[in-house]
Parts: sequence; structure tokens; C-alpha cells
Amino acid sequence: MNSSFFLGSVVAAIGFFSVFRKFRVKQDNKEQTNSTSPPPSSVSPSYSSQSWTHQVFPSFHGEDVRVDFLSHIQKEFRRKGIIPFIDNEIRRGESIGPELINAIRESKIAVVLFSRNYASSKWCLDELVEIMKCREEFGQTVIPIFYKVDPSNVKKLTGDFGSVFRNTCEGKTKEVIGRWRQALAKLATIAGYDSRNWYNEAAMIEKIVIDILNMLNNSTPSSDFDSFVGMQAHMENMESKLGLGSDEVRMVGIWGPPGIGVAQYMLQNKKVIVVLDNVDRSIYLDAIAKEIRWFGPGSRIIITTQDKKLLKAYGINHIYKVDYPSPYEACQIFCMYAFDQKFPKVDFEELAWEVTLLLGQLPLGLRVMGSYFRGMSKQEWKNALPSEDERIEMHNLLVQLGREIVRCELGKRSIREPGQRQFLVDAKDVCDVLTDDTAGSRNVLGINLNLSDIEDKLNVCERAFKRMSNLKFLRFHYAYGDQSDKLYLPQGLKYLSRKLRLLEWERYPLTCLPSNFHTEYLVKLKMRYNKLHKLWESNRPLRNLKWIDFSYSKDLKKLPDLSTANNLREVVLTECSSLVELLFSIENVINLQRLILFGCSSLVMLPSSIERATNLLHLSLVGCSSLVELPNSLGNFSNLKNLYLDRCTGLVELPYSIGNATNLQLLSLDMCTGLVELPSSIGNLHKLLYLTLKGCLKLEILPININLESLEKLDLTDCSRLKLFPEISTNIKYLELKGTAVKEVPLSIKSWSRLDCLEMSYSENLKNYPHALDIITTLYLDDTKLQEIHPWVKRSNRLWGLMLDKCKKLVSLSHIPDSLSYLDASNCESLEILDCSFHNPEIYLDFTNCLKLNKEARELIIQTESKRAFLPGREVPAYFTYRATNGSSMTVKSNQWSLSTTGRFKACVLLVDKGVVRAGDGKKMEIYHHVTYRKNGLTLYEEAANKYLPVLLTEHLYIIEVETEAAFTEIVFKFGIESDKWGIGEGGVLQLPDKDKH
Repeated sequence: MNSSFFLGSVVAAIGFFSVFRKFRVKQDNKEQTNSTSPPPSSVSPSYSSQSWTHQVFPSFHGEDVRVDFLSHIQKEFRRKGIIPFIDNEIRRGESIGPELINAIRESKIAVVLFSRNYASSKWCLDELVEIMKCREEFGQTVIPIFYKVDPSNVKKLTGDFGSVFRNTCEGKTKEVIGRWRQALAKLATIAGYDSRNWYNEAAMIEKIVIDILNMLNNSTPSSDFDSFVGMQAHMENMESKLGLGSDEVRMVGIWGPPGIGVAQYMLQNKKVIVVLDNVDRSIYLDAIAKEIRWFGPGSRIIITTQDKKLLKAYGINHIYKVDYPSPYEACQIFCMYAFDQKFPKVDFEELAWEVTLLLGQLPLGLRVMGSYFRGMSKQEWKNALPSEDERIEMHNLLVQLGREIVRCELGKRSIREPGQRQFLVDAKDVCDVLTDDTAGSRNVLGINLNLSDIEDKLNVCERAFKRMSNLKFLRFHYAYGDQSDKLYLPQGLKYLSRKLRLLEWERYPLTCLPSNFHTEYLVKLKMRYNKLHKLWESNRPLRNLKWIDFSYSKDLKKLPDLSTANNLREVVLTECSSLVELLFSIENVINLQRLILFGCSSLVMLPSSIERATNLLHLSLVGCSSLVELPNSLGNFSNLKNLYLDRCTGLVELPYSIGNATNLQLLSLDMCTGLVELPSSIGNLHKLLYLTLKGCLKLEILPININLESLEKLDLTDCSRLKLFPEISTNIKYLELKGTAVKEVPLSIKSWSRLDCLEMSYSENLKNYPHALDIITTLYLDDTKLQEIHPWVKRSNRLWGLMLDKCKKLVSLSHIPDSLSYLDASNCESLEILDCSFHNPEIYLDFTNCLKLNKEARELIIQTESKRAFLPGREVPAYFTYRATNGSSMTVKSNQWSLSTTGRFKACVLLVDKGVVRAGDGKKMEIYHHVTYRKNGLTLYEEAANKYLPVLLTEHLYIIEVETEAAFTEIVFKFGIESDKWGIGEGGVLQLPDKDKH
């Protein structure tokens, strides 16, 4: 919070809060007059003033309402900005736990959605008891919704609802049943919503959500300005000066600390509120607010400035002076950023005041230091206070200011002679110094040059660094993606300061460092994409070195001795493809935490001394294809958390000692094509979360009789020799078996209570394991000889994805489960008939290159309610009424579509062959779409998506479906494709009827 922000806060708080308050009162009065909603439960002052985590807590029986009514009302909640509690992450048990109880108590409104089977759930009934308890004790608002249920049946426990309730009561105590009965009876007497009284469900949902929104608005005080400190007095003094009740045009001056920039508005002759910040010259007022007659009645023009005379000169007599915050307010500002509250935490009172007094009353300093101390312990505060060397992130404006101060610190001489400064960051200044033998000096401490900022080559002169004997920081780098070499050393490099702390030189052009290079003060050495063959020969003092990064050093064959680098934390050698072995003594590198050898394809072995690196947390050997074995000391890495061995194709086995790395959380062995088995000792890895063995072609079996209790994901994709179902853990959440030879699913899988996703390849044997139908979420039948889908697939009620790519003998497609969200039938060259229907409106349909689809099948795909569809076609159907010869951009305006509560549209474009044949046309390409929703020219919302396509054999149709509020005045559809051969042809848009009219 800098001083201008503090002044701007006054302007924003007074002006906008006052206008918002008047508007809010009018809106509330209007809504109260027109509303027919039931009165909310009484709200006690203490409850209405508290802060809620959730605005709405919905209580419901999932199987009855989750996929229809609940999903629709939650969507409406999101559209109206209401935050409901979502319980997806809570595991259901015998009784509701403390997490759910807290969620109920921390919700402003509870919505109880009674359905036929609501009372079949002990969980729901316990929720209801807690909700009614909160209503009585805290005044929580409770809203009942009777969805296809008679309220009298709920109150009297008769009918189907009563029967379900009595079944649930079996075996329960009288006390529990009594609490349930009492809660149901009380809630049934509260005015609510009965779905039987509504012909239109969408209208009912809209009415419920609007009523809830009104309740939240009317009972929730605005928190927009809660984080502002010291505003009340300013608002009281300014309201009289603003005179918001009158229709006169009034200019109000605010005189105080400086601002940052000028706001200009295109003004028309109408009622406006204008804020002109930091006006320091009369020319600005002349251009924007010279005369009162330029504005309509009731307008307010607020001007902030440091120059009181300027306000007087323009006859502005309503002037308010803003001072810096008082010491008490300064402490509040500091605490807002340090503790996220306006007062110090317990035991931090004296420290908070000490920091506040040190900073004075400057809001910017209070904000920066508050953010710096946030989350620190008391001891960390004490350690930080007397220190002046700690690193603090600065705002970029402060960085620019500091650089300008440095540039001018020695007066005109330092401006003319950049070599006399301490720090050089401007590209021109750095180039001037490095190309002039006489330009450098002992004053220079740091150089930071982004070589992408210079246009020409930079030839550094021979003696450029000779005079910079105090240089501590040297950084040459390029912007991401810039692959041009711009810095050259035509006469070599003979000297670098012995005081260097940081040396970061991207694309260093020489094969070695200077022979007299001093390392005793070096902390970070980062030299990516260099031409180095070696660094230095003899042993060097490296006691301060913490970070080494020589990534993409293609010619680097070995590293120097690092035995003196006992503070080394990280070594990164990504893609050092010539590195054969790590010829360095590492016994003293006990603090090493990260060792990255990604892509070191020539590396044969790791040094045995690596066993001393007992603090290693992260080891990556990805792509070390020449590595044939790992050291037996691997188990000494007792702190190791992540071990990446992907694409170590020469690796046949893992050392048995790996079982001693008991803190290991991730073990990745993807594409280890030589790996035959895993040691049984992995059963000791009780903290292992992720085990991935994708593409281990020789792996035939996994260890048995072990239970990795923490394992969440096991990926065995394309382990083509694996035949037995892996019972390696009963706690797995994600199990991927596509591309394996597994044909049987054991009955024990039903006891895997945490399993959320099971991906399997198809086998004829699966139909003999009906218990698998409730488990499988993605089924892969790619490139099989199937001629039809077996009926048992339709009974897979959790099946999310069905993959049929390249099923070349498949003629007819039927037996599609209602749960399906993704169907990939691309390249099914014999597919003709779709003897099925698709019931999930969120489904994605892919029929790429299915050239034999009959007319009925194509029409079914086009007419199906789906998020996206792709199929062969030669023209956009005629019933897409909004036509465009070029479908790459289509705009539909509200005066073109029929009135409805929502706008539902299908957009369809034709992919046409442009007749251009170039190299690379056989590769996959990408089609994308972008939809923009506008109101009166203003973009309110945008959405986009893309799809990768295989090689197309003919023209295709790409169809998307969108749904939006009728409040938008136009929708813009844009389509594109990244291909030289294919382009976007004609297009069309079709308005769909509202869902409730189907």
C-alpha cells in the first residue's frame, strides 16, 4: 500500500461505496416489493455478522437428484456468484464427521432437498438434525425444497417417504429415531418450494436461486472495504463535500500524497463519476474537466493532487486534505499484511509495534514489510529485524526507481560514463562498457544483461573485465525461445573477478574457463547451453558453492572435483549427452538435495561415493539410456522422495536396497524396456504414492503379498507381458492396465474402497466378471477385431470413456451406457450403423474417418446433444439457419434468435481440402474454436478448446454446442486449424430449443 494507493482508497471507498449503497437500497426495495418467495428463517445478529466459508449448504440424496436437479441448481448458483459447499472430497461413513459438521455451521443458508429416498440415508438424516440445531442455536436460514415429494408425507412420515424412513429406522435406538422425527416435523412446517406446483423446473430453479441471492444480499453487510484502514473518518468528512443528494455538478478536490498516472475518460453529456488521479498540471484539467457544463446533472468529478493552488485556480472550493495514517492506523495496515487481520497475533504485539515504528507512517513500507513477515515464527521475526542483508522482493516500480537512482548517483559523470556505476542493467550501458577497454572500473559490482535486448553481435574486448576487480554478480541470459548467439569473445577471456558470488552465463562461447578463475566466494554457477569441455583442472576451494547448473552442455565430458563443496545443495546437468561418468569425489557433499541427470545418455554409472548424500530428496536419471545398474547404496538415501528412472533402457533390475528408501513417495520407471521384475523389498515403501511402469515391455509379474498402504496411482500401461491382475495394494485410487495382457478381474477388487479409476484393455474374458462392470471407468478396445459391442458393456454404470480407434471390422455400434462421456470411434473404416442413443449431454463424439457411416448414423451424430462431435461430411446441414460461406468467424446477434430463458446453440463448420501438399501433412494437426459472449459490445465471457486430429482422408464436419444466458446481445464463434492442407470452409449456427421444452 503506497501513499497514492492510500489516497486512491479514500476516493474509491467514498465515491463508489456511496453510489453503490444508494443503488443497493433501491434494488432491495424493488426486490422486496416484487418477491413472492417464502420468508427466510430468523437470523440472529451474531450469526448474520459472522464470516461464512460457504454461502449455501445443500443437503440431498445423491442418487435421486445429483445428475439432474442438483446439477442444474448448482450451475445456476455459479452463474449468480453463489458459493455452495461441495462434498466430493468427503468420504462417507457411518456418521457425519467433524469436517461436515463444520461445513454446515459455516454456511449462511442450508437448502434441504427432499426427494423420495432422502430418508433412506442415515447420513442425510444426521445432516438434517445438525442443520435444525444450527437454525435454533445460531439462526441459520433453512430452505426446504420438496422435489417430487408431498410435504405432508415428510411431516407425517406417510406414503413412500414414510416407508423409506421406517426401513432406515430398523435397528436404530429410540433416541436417534426421535431426533430424526423431530427434525423432519419441524422442517416440514417451514415455507419452502414444492416442485409439484411448478410446471417448468428451470423457472423453479431460477426463482429459488434469485430468492437465495436476495437473502444473502439483504442480510450480508458489504465486505468490499473491510481491508481498508482508517476510512470511516474520511468518509464522514467527505460525504458532505460530495453532496450526493443534489443534482448539481460538483468538483471535489482531494489534496494529499502523490498518485501514479493519469486516468482519462471519454465523457458524454450524462451523469457520471470521474476520478482524476495525481493531476499536477492545468493542461489535464483543461482537456478533461475544464467546465461544469460538460457533464450532466448529478455528476461528481473527484480530483487528487499535491498542488492545492491548482484546485483553487479552477474555483474548486470543496477540498479535503488526506494525511498519512495515525500510528494506530499504521499498525493496523501492517497487521493486515502480516497477519491477515487488523491486530497482532498473541505474543507478537511488541514485535508488530517495533516494526511499525521503524517504518514510520508510510503505507508502502508497511505493506511490503507486512508481506515479508507473514507466516514467520516469533524467532524468525527477531532474527530478521536487526538484519539489513535479507532479500526482499520489490515492486517493479521500485526496481525502476532504484535503477534510476544508481544511474544518477555520481551526478552527470555517471550518466555519461556507465563504467563508474555499481550496477549495470541497461543493455546499451552494458554494451558500452564491455566494448571499451577503458570503460570498466573498480566501482562495478554487478552486471545483468538480457542479450535478447540487443540487436547486433556483442564482441567483448580483451580487457573488459580486467578493471572490474570488485565484480560480484555477472549474469548474461536470453529471453525464452531466443536461440541466437549474440555474445562473442574474439580475444578470449583471461580474467574474471576473484570476488564473484554469482556467475550465470548462458551460451558461454569458449571451451574452458580462465585458468586463474577463483571460486572461493562463488555461490551459484549456472552456465547453460555452453561450449565447455571442462571447467578447471586442479582442486579449488568451493566452500560457498550451493548451486551448479550446466544443462544442455553437449560437449561437457566431466565435472571437476567437488569434494570441497560441502554446502552444495543442487546439481543440474540436464541433456549433458557427452557426460560419461561423474568423476568427482562427493563424500563431503552431505547437503546435496537435488541431483538432476536428465538426458545424460552417455552416463554409464554413478559414483559409489554418492551414498554419502544422505539428504538427497530428488534424483532424476531420466533418459540415462547407457546406465546398466544402480549402486547398492541406493537404500542409504533415507530422505529421498522422488526417484525418476524413465527411459533407462539399459536397466535390468533395481537393487534390493531400494526398500530402505522408506521416505520415497514417487518411483517412475516409464519405458524401462529392459526391466524384467521389481524386487520384493518395494513392499517396505510404505509412503510410496505413485508407481508408474508405463511401457516396461519385459515386465511379466509384480511382487505378491505386499500392500503398499499409501499407494494412490499404479500405471502399467503397455506392459504387454503382464498377465496377472496386480494386487499390489488395496488402497489404489487410479489403476491403468490398458495395453497389458490382463484378462481377469479378481473378485477382491470390490473391496478396494478407494478405487476411482480403472483403465483396461478389452478381453473376451471380461464378460465373465460382472463385478468389474461397476469398477471400470475407461475401456480400451483399440485396434481389435470386434464386429460389435457386447451387451454387458451397457451395464458398466461407471464407464466414462470407450476407445474404439482402428476397430476396422466394427460394422454396428450399440449397447452404449448412459454414463459415457467420451467415445472415440475414429478410423473404424467398416462402421455403418449406430443402433444406439447418447444420453449424456456432456459427451464428446469422435467418428474421424468413419467413411461408411450411413445417412441415419450421420444425422444421429449431428442431432445428438453433445459438447463436441467430429464426423465425415461434405456440407453443413441446411437447418443450420445462420449461414456463413467462411465459417472461421460467425456472429449471431440477439435480434436473430427467439426469446428464451437460455440460449443454446450448435455451431458447425466444414473442413475442406485446400489442395496444398507439403512435407509434414501426414502428421497430426490441431483444430480449435473460440466463443465470445458480448453484451452491448462489451465482452463478458469467453471459452475455448482444441482437438488434435489424425490424418484426414476426406472432408469432415466439426460441431460444438454451447449454452448461455439470454442476457447476451451477441455470440461470436471462431474456428481455426493448424494445417497447410486443410482449412475452414462454410459454417452455420443452429439455435436449439430450451431443455424444458424437449
